[in-house]
Amino acid sequence: MLDADVKYPHSLGEIVTAVLDAGLTIRRLGEHIATELDPRNILPQDQDGLYRLPFGDSHLPILYSIRAV
Repeated sequence: MLDADVKYPHSLGEIVTAVLDAGLTIRRLGEHIATELDPRNILPQDQDGLYRLPFGDSHLPILYSIRAV
């Protein structure tokens, strides 16, 4: 039997639209530029031990959080 890895990538716009279509109200939408884990081993680790995606002199968001009620 083969190990299968199934992923469903969705854009941030698709996620926000699905939340709103479900009748929820978004209370907070956050961008995060650092994470404690890098399960894919593609992000460089900074001196503080966190993983970030560098872009020029800054970093790109790698995680999003959404709070809806």
